[in-house]
Amino acid sequence: MTDPAASRRAWLLDKLASAAEGMPLADIAQELGVDERTVRRDVEALHGLLSAIGGVSVRRGSVVPSPPLAPVSSVKEATNPSERRHRAMAEATVRRIPSG
Repeated sequence: MTDPAASRRAWLLDKLASAAEGMPLADIAQELGVDERTVRRDVEALHGLLSAIGGVSVRRGSVVPSPPLAPVSSVKEATNPSERRHRAMAEATVRRIPSG
């Protein structure tokens, strides 16, 4: 069975990768059919995952990238193929989102 949270987060990364700028939180929630609080929790989870290269956060009602916060939290995270794939995907996503 597919994890709904993981599916939403993958969708969010994909949308942000193709967005010219931040996306309104309300639009994301409506498109996913969830409450804005659910989107905020997903953003918080992504922020933790992406903290090594830059994260995403909610500012003024939009999901936007944020600056790098911390180094990779563990050797396992740095060497795990799944984590490396997620990090590579996140790096590509963050590079496509303009600052500000």
